[in-house]
Amino acid sequence: LPVGRKCEDDEVYHMDYCYSFNEQPMRWSEAAIYCDDRGRTLSLTETNDDQTFYAGYIQGMISATQAWRPDVTGVWTSVRSVPNGSEPAWVAFPGSYVVNRQYWQPGEPNIYPNYDGGY
Repeated sequence: LPVGRKCEDDEVYHMDYCYSFNEQPMRWSEAAIYCDDRGRTLSLTETNDDQTFYAGYIQGMISATQAWRPDVTGVWTSVRSVPNGSEPAWVAFPGSYVVNRQYWQPGEPNIYPNYDGGY
């Protein structure tokens, strides 16, 4: 959410946005609804700065959380896959514009043949 106000106590400020983290495991669609119900959206990696933030801060947050919540292994983003022949097309939610810049690790995404729709 773009910041025109101070972030809440449980949010993290980065590049004009406030980020909040819910440690409750949920499916992508549930996470999208959870955010929408609170006037928020799932995050979107649009720049190298975003990627650095996600790879650094969020990975540290996940590692720290795993000490007492070993089932927390990642975060959802606003990017979701839609069927496009044998390969997925990646689109941003809400909306459905195609995301061309991707930050996958080698061998990822590995959702086919078990297509699930969100990442």
